[in-house]
Amino acid sequence: MSSSYLEKKAREAIQSTKGNRQLATHLLQHWAESDPQLLGALIRPILRTLCMLAIDRYISRQRRARQKVEPSELPTDLSSGEEAAVEALTGRSQYSMTSSRTPAKRPKQGSKRHERSMEALVSSFKAKKKS
Repeated sequence: MSSSYLEKKAREAIQSTKGNRQLATHLLQHWAESDPQLLGALIRPILRTLCMLAIDRYISRQRRARQKVEPSELPTDLSSGEEAAVEALTGRSQYSMTSSRTPAKRPKQGSKRHERSMEALVSSFKAKKKS
């Protein structure tokens, strides 16, 4: 029943706006705001997705709130190893908990093979533009 009601209202909106899709969309939205049956028919197919989105947003906000650590909450009398661990946990360090290596530095110049590959790409795009 709700899909036939929705189709009826959609047809009315299209007819009322003489086929203008944008105006019909606004009209249908306006009707749905005042008609719970129409609103239910519109939302029913995507209700589960909307619920999952709301749950995911709540969980991610809770995780972010737990991850924030105020500097005043950190202990002040730490040895250098403990300080490094606290920095790694709070994200204030260049190191992470999964790596004890220093971050890799970017190479200053590409290899010859890379240069040749890039030149081939550039020339193929130039040839494509000309034709």
